[in-house]
Amino acid sequence: GPPPPASEAELDKARVDAMNALANVLQKNTRVRFEVNIEELVNAVGPSLSDKASARARATAYRLLRHALFDKDSVEKLLDQSIDWYIIKYAVFYVLY
Repeated sequence: GPPPPASEAELDKARVDAMNALANVLQKNTRVRFEVNIEELVNAVGPSLSDKASARARATAYRLLRHALFDKDSVEKLLDQSIDWYIIKYAVFYVLY
């Protein structure tokens, strides 16, 4: 495989690229959402949600989480996690109502 990222900027870009790729898969293939474990996804994107992450990484992480939601159970699992979910609030409303 490719060599590991050498700098924080390269690591940030690699994270954003990976999250965008997964978000695109979830957006295009609704059935894949049923296979996503929300708890594991939150743990995986956690570093990109921190204050130390770039604004682009945070936005991409929230976008990915939004695309992972598909029903009331997935929303409840997301709400059980300790993240600031207000940015994806409109998606939660859409899924619940």
